[in-house]
Amino acid sequence: RPAGAPFPVKPGAAAATAQEILSGAVVPGKNVIIVGGGSVGCETALAVAERGTLDAETLKFLLVNEAETPETLQKLASRGTRKVTIVEMLKGVGHDFGITTRWVVLKHIHRLGVKVMDQVRVKEVNAQGVLVEKDGAETLLPADTVVLAIGAVPVNELAGALEGRVSELHLIGDAVKPRKITEAIREGFDLALRL
Repeated sequence: RPAGAPFPVKPGAAAATAQEILSGAVVPGKNVIIVGGGSVGCETALAVAERGTLDAETLKFLLVNEAETPETLQKLASRGTRKVTIVEMLKGVGHDFGITTRWVVLKHIHRLGVKVMDQVRVKEVNAQGVLVEKDGAETLLPADTVVLAIGAVPVNELAGALEGRVSELHLIGDAVKPRKITEAIREGFDLALRL
């Protein structure tokens, strides 16, 4: 689940978590700002941007029937119907990906027309969008939906409920600290060896 945002989220703001967007619990609007340029923010941006592109069946139908030029079809297959922007405080995005994965993700971000604004500090999220500051200047970025892809906290309430009720209890993976799946697999492997 998301940690508390390090900036105010004002009443009336159309804010959602990356998990809510990816699960389909919240359907994003046409103008979407993703706050956070880590792996979660990048993957969420790609998922949102991909929605509204032509699917393979429609593309084939239009191509076979010469309904559009190949150039137009390529554009419709590569660009969705939403405007998506990633806002990141650090320089660049996707630094928590492996180097080869990051290259592919950045290529898709470019292909889908996702705008990246880095070295930007979010001051607040409000009903109009996201107020950001860059080089001392404030700018309001209008948005229909603001996706918070920043930070996460462990979900481990079950461990507390089980404490003292089971003979042995071990926490691993995101229940300890949200990270990548490789850490959870390693911790599970190491624990299995010790048991």
